[in-house]
Amino acid sequence: MTETDDALSSLHSAWSRSSRLIVLQAAGGVILLWGLVVYSAYRGHEDAIQARRAVMAQTVSVVQAQASQIFTLLRVTLQTADQWIVRHPKSDPSRDPEFVQLVDGFRKSSGGRVDIRMVTRDNKLAYVPFRADAAATDVSDREYVKAQSDPLRRGFHIAAPVFSRVTKKWGIPVTLPVSSAKGSIAILFGNIELDSLFKSQSDGAEFLALTITWLRNDGIVLARRPFEPKFIGMSVTQSPDWLGRLFQEQSGVFISEKSPVDGRTRLVAFSRLDEYPVIALVSVPLVDVLLPWKRQTTILLFFALLLTAAIGAITFRLIRAVHAGEKASVALEHANQELTILSVTDKLTQVFNRVKLDEILRSEVSRASRYGTALSVALVDLDYFKQVNDVYGHAVGDEVLVRTADVLGRNIRSEDTVGRWGGEEFMIILPHTEPGQAALVAEKIREAVEFENFAKVGKRTASFGVTAFVDGDSEITILARADRALYLAKFKGRNRVVLDAQTPSKPAQKS
Repeated sequence: MTETDDALSSLHSAWSRSSRLIVLQAAGGVILLWGLVVYSAYRGHEDAIQARRAVMAQTVSVVQAQASQIFTLLRVTLQTADQWIVRHPKSDPSRDPEFVQLVDGFRKSSGGRVDIRMVTRDNKLAYVPFRADAAATDVSDREYVKAQSDPLRRGFHIAAPVFSRVTKKWGIPVTLPVSSAKGSIAILFGNIELDSLFKSQSDGAEFLALTITWLRNDGIVLARRPFEPKFIGMSVTQSPDWLGRLFQEQSGVFISEKSPVDGRTRLVAFSRLDEYPVIALVSVPLVDVLLPWKRQTTILLFFALLLTAAIGAITFRLIRAVHAGEKASVALEHANQELTILSVTDKLTQVFNRVKLDEILRSEVSRASRYGTALSVALVDLDYFKQVNDVYGHAVGDEVLVRTADVLGRNIRSEDTVGRWGGEEFMIILPHTEPGQAALVAEKIREAVEFENFAKVGKRTASFGVTAFVDGDSEITILARADRALYLAKFKGRNRVVLDAQTPSKPAQKS
């Protein structure tokens, strides 16, 4: 073999080693990329559930308060009606104008959701005002009548739902025995009409999308929205949810693997009423909770595939560059720079992407935990951004996102970090910043966004959720609080800054 052959052989061997190294590096990059994709998808899944848990816990407290208000109003009204009957032992309440006026006033105060009726001493139904078609209706077989004959249950009693033989409607009878032995009336009861119980609630589309249920403490379904008669009066006492959580705990939020009502996997929040034997529940199918996460994950996978294809193309180019000799190192450096930029930069807005934000937030949380330094985080969401895309098109929407990223970047310090969290949502990481200072920074940026004139769409606004690191925080918990604060900002009317209520004025310092 000649020296030339030896040189060619050595050169070929060097090229082969370089090519193998490039392939290994590309494979490592792809593995790292997909590892980050899997991790980000997992984190997004957990964050979506955790964020909705907080919302559900707040929502069920509203439902609990509404239920308690209805039962309290009903109890006071029944007691008032009882006092009236005691004072007028010779009057027929169903025909007395004063009593009829009293009952009509209550019907109006309940928004038409509750009707007052009576049961005579011979167990006949009596309406207010008098209705001849109901006078002959015997209700001695009803639970609400039998309960008042039982010394253990006699008194203010919430009965199982019944289907009225007169009105042909479902209702919840709530009864009270008449305290006087005189007169023809033995039992007063308020009937909560199920077809109109939840119609007056209008707390927003997200609230209306929830399933609302009232359970009696013995597991009987009292009411449910959406209203379906087949579920009314059924018992859930044999379900794993009842045996494991609902029967034993005062309140909570959990995932029901199989709803005892419709068999779907649901996120459920519940809370017992303090004064009444009723449990308020709100639930939503888990698939609906995870729908935004699925959309974001689909987009993430799409870009990961594009990036993988880009890595493959870059790898092929690098191998060709290596075989080109002296240009190999230049091509390799250029490709590595492109790969780095692609992996950490949002293609549209040219700010950091979610993968890089995760990395920076994880590092800052670790630093704050180790050294006790201040750290604040703000989530920013463009208000009514979907309207921009719907009215002006996605190209104009993209211009708004790019301009917003520019406004955010101009109004932060060099040590702060801004990036696109996803969709129309951005994140700002503020190291060495107390929560009060962070709220001021957020307010300054909010005003800058509001002042900015966006081409074609004019003025836009943004909502801000701000929180700060406290001892024991992880990236999940600090983001959950920021997301909760952002939700409250939007719930309160948007175009505002909300500092999370659980955030102290100063973060805890390590001793």
